[in-house]
Amino acid sequence: MPCPPPIADVLVEIITTGILRIRALGGMGDARRCVYESDHIHNLPALIRDYAPQLLEFYWNTERPLLIKQISADECRAFWPHWERLAKLIPQAGVAAVPNEFSAADPAAVIKG
Repeated sequence: MPCPPPIADVLVEIITTGILRIRALGGMGDARRCVYESDHIHNLPALIRDYAPQLLEFYWNTERPLLIKQISADECRAFWPHWERLAKLIPQAGVAAVPNEFSAADPAAVIKG
């Protein structure tokens, strides 16, 4: 199934932001952070290519919170505008967003229906 264009646009922005962050972190020699950042985005191209709501749900409910936990909500601020845009699209995509421990620090962490 093709990825809905509004969702694909946001995912491309997340991938772009992630790649730029990995490049900067690699230049600083921070291999650990490069692993966390690349782990966060590595499944997104497949999600765009072969979209399934379950894959978007996995990104939103598992991979995104994991990055926040690994590096802190504050260190993820570059992604927040993209996550906020995606948060608005998730209910239309039929994805069940689960509340998590980052809801206070991350305004996009919880979607209220």
